[in-house]
Amino acid sequence: QNSAEWRMETAQRLLHVAEQIARGGKPANVSALASRALQQLAIADTPAQEASTRAAVKVLSAWIYERYLADATTAKANYDAAAQLAPDNAKAKESSDRLKQTDDNVKLKPTHG
Repeated sequence: QNSAEWRMETAQRLLHVAEQIARGGKPANVSALASRALQQLAIADTPAQEASTRAAVKVLSAWIYERYLADATTAKANYDAAAQLAPDNAKAKESSDRLKQTDDNVKLKPTHG
């Protein structure tokens, strides 16, 4: 019951609850559920796991940081780590590239004042 797969499933269930709570108009609890999901994923991410499993954990963690915690820097770091663990993981590479492009676009925007 403490396998990486079980922890990933638990994290996904927590996110499902977070989504329902957000739709119910109680967004304050969403970040707590997202943090709890990240705790489950941190436990699942051990060097003993296969690279593909660790990459999947990193991709899900990145998605949580990006979507629920608005932390693009940590999200990109997790996508990059996933891409290094599993170079054939297209989701990790595409998401990392997307965040890099977004960051580059923000840096290029002129500031007024």
